[in-house]
Amino acid sequence: MKRIAIAAATFALFSTNSIAEGLALSGKVGTLGYGADLSAGNNKISGRLGLNKFNYKYNGNTNSMNFDFNLKLQTISVLADWYPFEGGFRISGGIFSNKNKIELNAIPGAGATYTINNVAYPASTAVSSMQGRVTFNSAAPYLGFGWG
Repeated sequence: MKRIAIAAATFALFSTNSIAEGLALSGKVGTLGYGADLSAGNNKISGRLGLNKFNYKYNGNTNSMNFDFNLKLQTISVLADWYPFEGGFRISGGIFSNKNKIELNAIPGAGATYTINNVAYPASTAVSSMQGRVTFNSAAPYLGFGWG
């Protein structure tokens, strides 16, 4: 909750002087999932507050294991856009709050053998389950350019 308050305050700082000139809400789809941006500004500078989210779950099995895969994408962005030529080209900078993660849980089947680092482990006595998790830094700086 504290991060959302900081993001909102930062967005307000960038957009206070120009909110009367333009306010826009836009939808987006990309590698970070589905999302929306709230933008305020003018033809020289603007601020954007964005949210992206996407979840994907997959449960499956093979001859030797049952597994659950879980992908959770969630980012909040606070960006400032500068339009150096007062046209569509912009240079952007800001920060992303990142809560993306990937989780995998696997339960071996009866009689299965797993080889990890060239060592064989029988599932019946040595491996009751395997878990994997990928997480990312909680905050990431952003610098980019684009048209819009």
